[in-house]
Amino acid sequence: MDSNEVNKLLAGLLGTVFVVFSVGIVSDALFASPAPEKPGFAIEATEPAEGGPAAPAAAAKPIADLLATANVEQGAAVFK
Repeated sequence: MDSNEVNKLLAGLLGTVFVVFSVGIVSDALFASPAPEKPGFAIEATEPAEGGPAAPAAAAKPIADLLATANVEQGAAVFK
């Protein structure tokens, strides 16, 4: 490889890097968004209506009991 080919390869590489960085700088300038006054998002939520205490959660059933009562035909009907 003679020095002319090396110069062409390096010029192509440096030209590509220059174009990529230039496009990045221009796109940052075009699509710049202003910084918020205070970081984060304001979440507006309403308080729940007075309804008394929450209902207790249903008791969890052991998986062994559920598997013992399983039916293949009902499963096939659900996943047609």
